[in-house]
Amino acid sequence: MGCSDDPEPGPNVPDNAVRVRRFTRHLTASGFEERPHDFAQAPVELFVVQGDNLVPVTGAPGKAGEYVFPDVPRETYYLKQYGGYIVTDSRDIDLSTHVLGRPDIAEVQASGMASVALDGLEAWDDVESDLQLVSEQVGFHATLFASAETGSTSLTQEEVFIAPDTGPSMVRFEAQKGDRAWVVQLNSRTLGTLPGGQTQRYTTAVRALQLPPFSYDGSQPLRLAGTLQPLTMNELALDWKVSRFAELASEVHPSATLRSSSFSLFPMAFGTEEGWVGYSGYLLALGRRAGEASDATGTLVYGNPYPSNWGVLAQASSSFGVTFDIPGQEPFTYTSTIVVSDRVASLSDGPIVPLMRPPRALTLDGTEAYSARTVAPGAHVLSWQPPAAGTPNLYVVTLRRIDDLGDSTRVAVPALTFYVPANLTSVRMPAGHLEPGKHYFVSVRAVHAPGYDIARKPFVLAEQVTESGANTMSGLLTVPAR
Repeated sequence: MGCSDDPEPGPNVPDNAVRVRRFTRHLTASGFEERPHDFAQAPVELFVVQGDNLVPVTGAPGKAGEYVFPDVPRETYYLKQYGGYIVTDSRDIDLSTHVLGRPDIAEVQASGMASVALDGLEAWDDVESDLQLVSEQVGFHATLFASAETGSTSLTQEEVFIAPDTGPSMVRFEAQKGDRAWVVQLNSRTLGTLPGGQTQRYTTAVRALQLPPFSYDGSQPLRLAGTLQPLTMNELALDWKVSRFAELASEVHPSATLRSSSFSLFPMAFGTEEGWVGYSGYLLALGRRAGEASDATGTLVYGNPYPSNWGVLAQASSSFGVTFDIPGQEPFTYTSTIVVSDRVASLSDGPIVPLMRPPRALTLDGTEAYSARTVAPGAHVLSWQPPAAGTPNLYVVTLRRIDDLGDSTRVAVPALTFYVPANLTSVRMPAGHLEPGKHYFVSVRAVHAPGYDIARKPFVLAEQVTESGANTMSGLLTVPAR
């Protein structure tokens, strides 16, 4: 026999409740450990469409990690948290997120510095060589800014800056909790020549050292000492049709140009079937410079120091630049990508080509949206057509604001994001998100990720292993100053 705090709906009476679940799920070697989200501190909002408006529906926290809206019409609604909207008609939705590392990780408010005494290096190249510091126990990855003479096989340096890639801060390591780290050396290899005759180079892991459990609290430099061991080098046949990516530039935007392309391999910590949880550095990186659209073929070699149960993700992408002419300012260029990713064995099984083209016919309030225009600060409707090739199961719509940080530095800040199921090709942008005197643009990304469900953990899209995606972008949207 079971019992529930939720009332049972009567005969022929629909249960109109929408139940929202959110936990932070921490991945360690023993699996996932859940911690409930505090909806009292960060509530979730739900809106239904009435005419031209999004009207809020009242809800309240339920049991730990749950929020309930007891009466929601059985139609598509907009669920909002942290500036992102999920567009769905599901009665149960899971906003949980995943984090690599134990749940009690503490940040260290100190500049990350290391004292390094390493030997067993592959001959150092002061331009091409690099060192990574990786810890799956605390979900940490950083680049070590070390230097040595070219050709050296050892490195001794008292002040090495640690640049974290997994957040702005260093984290505390605790030996009694089993915290360890890998020191991984990366070096260059060659893959033939480019059409212009230049040598095509790439970077891969070549040697590594796993440190024993240690403690670090920021009061002293992190001591990194030991002997790196050579890695077994794996072969990978590459047939990457960069030209097929490049030819889609005009579908990203009529003025878009190819900026760069990259092929990378990433370790997937603990090999979970849930997806790719936590950035743990890279195993291989092959880059193409701006405008270089020739195909890449040949045999790559790469090292992998991590346990055999970890997976390896392969990703190929091309980025396209769209330049916005802002009156009275220097032009601003934003890059958008077309991406294909999968497990390395799957992606190397045949030619790598784009599996998704950008959405088509982008409009704002019924008129084409690729040209620059002024827009009112109220509500707007953004619409598009499905891509000419590829079968999306999701669209991600993002409104970005161009912010001036001073010193000629500008960034595109996400102001609003919508996760939209593939059966819908429009969203209503509510009033209150366009600021007078500001400049914006919109991107619509078509995504195919097998197994991804917008109602089942929509916020783990970036962790999907098998994925293909492509953006189309609007022109500059300027909101007049008051």
